[in-house]
Amino acid sequence: MNHKLNQEICKLYQSGSQDLPPAERQHFRWSIVSLLQKPNGYKRHWLKNVTSARRRQARRLARNNELDVTTPEQALLLKWMQTNRPR
Repeated sequence: MNHKLNQEICKLYQSGSQDLPPAERQHFRWSIVSLLQKPNGYKRHWLKNVTSARRRQARRLARNNELDVTTPEQALLLKWMQTNRPR
């Protein structure tokens, strides 16, 4: 079970945090080596939190793709809302 958990964490960790909102990137503050040395309970929670964060972001992006962004101002506003960064 520990081996499978570590494999799943490695797979998810390799995909990185770039597609997550800034607030969710804190899950990647540990190196992969440090993360794999944590207790199994911590690792299970980490895996669940990152998986949930990715699902939430996917839903946000799908919802935003349905929006009609016709002006540069609207596009900037939408980007700011998604990332908390103006540009």
